[in-house]
Amino acid sequence: MSAHSASVSQAEGEVLKKEHIFAQEELSAYSILSGDSNPIHTVPSAAAAHGFSACVVHGMLCATLFSSLISSRFDPLPSPKI
Repeated sequence: MSAHSASVSQAEGEVLKKEHIFAQEELSAYSILSGDSNPIHTVPSAAAAHGFSACVVHGMLCATLFSSLISSRFDPLPSPKI
């Protein structure tokens, strides 16, 4: 097994961004998986009744984007030799 090192230079204050528009199906599936059945996450009218313009994405569903955002700053790992 060999170690992979990456040299990444990031300026202080640099911001990493990733945009993803979650589909209603993703919100519904995550609601089921997480057990969070609050309708503001899956029912547009419930979200609107609480002042939101659309369903509110679960915070942890947003967090699923972190690994791809961070890994975008590094060179890909070499393919394993089989």
